[in-house]
Amino acid sequence: MMNEAARRLGPNWTIIFANQNMPRPVKPYMTINVTNVDIPDHVIYIGPTNTYFNETVYGWRKATVDIQVYNGIESLSTINTLALVLQTTSMVEYQTTIDVSIGQRLFIGYVPEIVNNSQFEGRGIYQFEFFYTESYTEPLSDIAKVETHGDYEGSLTDYHDDCTITGPHWIEPTPQG
Repeated sequence: MMNEAARRLGPNWTIIFANQNMPRPVKPYMTINVTNVDIPDHVIYIGPTNTYFNETVYGWRKATVDIQVYNGIESLSTINTLALVLQTTSMVEYQTTIDVSIGQRLFIGYVPEIVNNSQFEGRGIYQFEFFYTESYTEPLSDIAKVETHGDYEGSLTDYHDDCTITGPHWIEPTPQG
C-alpha cells in the first residue's frame, strides 16, 4: 500500500522500515514504523464452509503506524499530501481488496530532526491506526464418498432412495429399478 502511495508522490522515493541500521539515503525518503499491534477482544469470525468443505477463520488486528517523511523544507506539505493520497477513492478501494483500513488519525505535523549539534533536517510525521485481517483455512473433512439407501412409507407417499454422494459437492442419484 505504501509503495503505491509513494509512487503517487513522485519518482525516486525510498521507503525504509524503521529500525534498519544503514546510512541515511538521498532525499526524498520515508520511514515506516509499526509501534504496536493489538488484538482487540480476540474477535474471531468463522466464515461459511465452501463447496470443498474448507472453513476459514478470520481475525482482525489493530496497529499504530508512524510514517516519517524526509523531504527538506517540503516535508510538511509532502506528509499532508501523503495523508490525502491514502484517502483517495482508488486507494480506499485498494485497501479493501487487501483487507486493510486506515482508522483514526492520531497526529500529523512538521517536527524537525536534529542531524548534528547545529543542524536540523525537515521531517513530516503522520501517525494513524491501521486495521488488517489475518486468516487461516483448514479442510473440515476428507470424506470421498457417501452412499445412502432407504425406504420411507407414509400416508401420502412412498419413497425409495438410492443415492451416492462423491467428492465435496456432487450428488449422483442411483437409478431405481
